[in-house]
Amino acid sequence: MEWQACVQKAAHFDFYHTWFYHSLDTTGEPILVLYTQGDVFIAFPFIKRNIPETEYCDFSCVYGYTGPISNREFDQLDESILNNFHDEFLALLRGYKAISVFSRLHCFFNQLPLLDKFDGIYENGKAVVIDLRLPLDELRSRYQTRVLEKIKAMRRKGYYVKEGKSAEDVW
Repeated sequence: MEWQACVQKAAHFDFYHTWFYHSLDTTGEPILVLYTQGDVFIAFPFIKRNIPETEYCDFSCVYGYTGPISNREFDQLDESILNNFHDEFLALLRGYKAISVFSRLHCFFNQLPLLDKFDGIYENGKAVVIDLRLPLDELRSRYQTRVLEKIKAMRRKGYYVKEGKSAEDVW
């Protein structure tokens, strides 16, 4: 299955999962690990990076929230699919001689049921969610004091925010 078709058939996906986004990373080769069993697929986008002067590599993610995607909800996948994916993924890593795997999980998708079978998964912080539909003064009232101080310092240095409405505003 082609990368983009796979992403579009996923139950949940983000721009971070696309080949285009991965192709922007020049540290290695974009690779989509694809596991299929029956009509179910699990796809895991990575950047495969060769380790200089060795036969080894590592798999990393592009900046952003990637993690695996599937055409099914992960918490509804059959146990045999989870086990088989685990075994096949480890075999693939051994075949590539990959020494490590790093991926940030997407903060809005429940990807943990698929990855519970793996060791080395760590919670490393929380995502900040801001409701941009709220009035600006209400949003500003929620800023932490240290954030307000940094904003004031940037203003004193001449920085400002301007709403861009044309291509010329961006460049």
